[in-house]
Amino acid sequence: MKRYIVLGSLLTLASCGGGGGETPQPTVTISSAPAASTPVATCSNPHKSTYPDSYKGTYTFTPSKAKLESSMVRAIGLKDYYPGGEGPGGPHLYSNACAPFEYAKMLYRNSLDNIKANGADVVWVYNYARWQNVRDDVMTIDKKDQQIPDTMVDYIVSEAHKRGLKVYYSWMFDPRDTLGNDVYIPGTNIDERTLTKMLDSYHKLMIDISKYAQSKGIDGIAADWNALYIRNVESDHRTLWDSKMSNIIDDIRKNFTGKITYGSSAFSIMWYNPELFKKVDYLQINAGIGTYNKADVSKVDLDTLVKNAECSIQYQYMRLVDAQAAFYNVCPLKTVKANLTLPPVLWTIQVQSHDRVLTQGWQEDGFCTPGKTDQGLDHNCVQETFTTDFSVQSMGIEALMQAITKQTYFKTAGVDLSASYWHTDEVYPEPKRGFPNISQSVRGKPAEAIVKSWFAR
Repeated sequence: MKRYIVLGSLLTLASCGGGGGETPQPTVTISSAPAASTPVATCSNPHKSTYPDSYKGTYTFTPSKAKLESSMVRAIGLKDYYPGGEGPGGPHLYSNACAPFEYAKMLYRNSLDNIKANGADVVWVYNYARWQNVRDDVMTIDKKDQQIPDTMVDYIVSEAHKRGLKVYYSWMFDPRDTLGNDVYIPGTNIDERTLTKMLDSYHKLMIDISKYAQSKGIDGIAADWNALYIRNVESDHRTLWDSKMSNIIDDIRKNFTGKITYGSSAFSIMWYNPELFKKVDYLQINAGIGTYNKADVSKVDLDTLVKNAECSIQYQYMRLVDAQAAFYNVCPLKTVKANLTLPPVLWTIQVQSHDRVLTQGWQEDGFCTPGKTDQGLDHNCVQETFTTDFSVQSMGIEALMQAITKQTYFKTAGVDLSASYWHTDEVYPEPKRGFPNISQSVRGKPAEAIVKSWFAR
């Protein structure tokens, strides 16, 4: 079978892959890590982890018994919105089983119990808010507009530390304001003035966040923002981005003594800047399994995914050596190691569990978006047309773990399942609360046991 990988698809991800098998093998039987949450008499958990056999998928493979090196960081990120019912998180209230704030606390405790049981030592919390007014030269937020209230972040930090988990904090840049205006339209080219406004606003915000994180005992901060990809920074605005981001990192350092990561914005590390890189503890780099022609999908197996995952890592290295050359190569790449000075890498993994992972890559899992069906018809909630496939997620994660441990281009700090842990055990889709069935979340799915095996010490 001819291997085919679209390396350029990596560039569209903010920090965001699948699996297969040609030779029939025994299907892997695995169950999710057990929860051992602290009971609260006034708030019971109504959520159960069950799903139909059809969700299991059709790919088969034999997982390795390998583990990450004991010194490596094992990180899992919580789903990137708030499960409570008060404040901006209201639409994502999953249940009326108890008061919203207590309900959210219960869900976070359950998640932290499971994340700890899976062998992780770091949990990521993602937060965001709309700006007050995008017409301001330096935009600001109001704390009451945060997706996760500070009081709940405080609670998560306290509960995580009780379980021996470190907490890393990442801000997701929302380009909108509370009046419904946009400072930047995602997917369009950005001009210097707009990017300057965004970076200056983010700078001010990150000074406040770093002071808050230090006061609450948060263990790590992502220096650059998560989730908002800007198209032409690497081609038109490198100098501006690097200068502003270097100053942001300096001010985080002045106020915060924990770890600092860089690379949440996928375009941040599309070029080599040793002076900026040396200021952070870890680079965050997305490791992917590529996308394939529809005709090849049925032929994909674990070996194919491992090789293409290795190729995606080589591509990430190559664009640091020569960004232009990286765009003109497909797997296998031809490059040699260069004398680069790089921090260790915290590899980002996001493999979703649906039938389009291998052909289209990452898809929105938190809410409905319009799109095309496989038959080319318009649909106002394309997520409802996907076929759930847990096997492709398990295969993809196994492949990425193998590739990460085999590669020699970067020093590995650890592995991070980014924004990948749903707030409940349920994996059934519901437009009001999202689509855990197709999500990169491993919770309650066979892939959770793959992660637990690799994370074991």
